[in-house]
Amino acid sequence: MGLFGPNVAYLYPHHGLSLTVGPSAQYRPAAMSVEDERSRALGGLVCLATLVAGALFLYGLSAGSYWAIALPVAAVTLFVLTLVFWIGWTIATVQVESANEPSSGAGPSSATTADADDSSASGAA
Repeated sequence: MGLFGPNVAYLYPHHGLSLTVGPSAQYRPAAMSVEDERSRALGGLVCLATLVAGALFLYGLSAGSYWAIALPVAAVTLFVLTLVFWIGWTIATVQVESANEPSSGAGPSSATTADADDSSASGAA
């Protein structure tokens, strides 16, 4: 008996499958859309590319190649530097409103709303 009873059903609609765990365990894939098919194909290509890159890396290490270490280190270094640059760019270009300045066109301020309420109340009297 499992942790949640003899048969536990798990539903993963975003993955297109329903899975029951227990004595009557079964796997029933749901019909996939064209978009899901493309996603799965792309995921398979990424996995294949990773396996090829890993095999090339191991071959380079076994051959004693300097490039087997230099290229991955350079790629990781450039990735980290790009990420840090992007964070700096985001910080430098973000627009921050001061608490002392009224908002410009972002909606009615509390003063404008109060003035409108006063004028409508005096007009009704």
